[in-house]
Amino acid sequence: MNLKVRRRDVMPTPQLPTELTDAEIVIQAKLAHGTLRHDPCIGGVVVVRGSQLPCNGCEHILEADDIEMHARFPDGDLLRFHARCFGAWCYATRS
Repeated sequence: MNLKVRRRDVMPTPQLPTELTDAEIVIQAKLAHGTLRHDPCIGGVVVVRGSQLPCNGCEHILEADDIEMHARFPDGDLLRFHARCFGAWCYATRS
């Protein structure tokens, strides 16, 4: 198969914001103080509706209409995040 991609068909890569959000600051502080796991979630990731429980990243409630991300670990532990908090955690913990 011979695919030709024209430059105008390729979407530009979005730029990451240069200023940190409050959630990102909280996540980075928790990681620095050792109160949030920093190892990779090799047990899998699950996406569900908000559970009305606090986000392990920002501590705000995961409302029913929020997207909730579960980071599962081999030891059975589970972290719950808002989608944006999960992204910030993944970015901050990447090797």
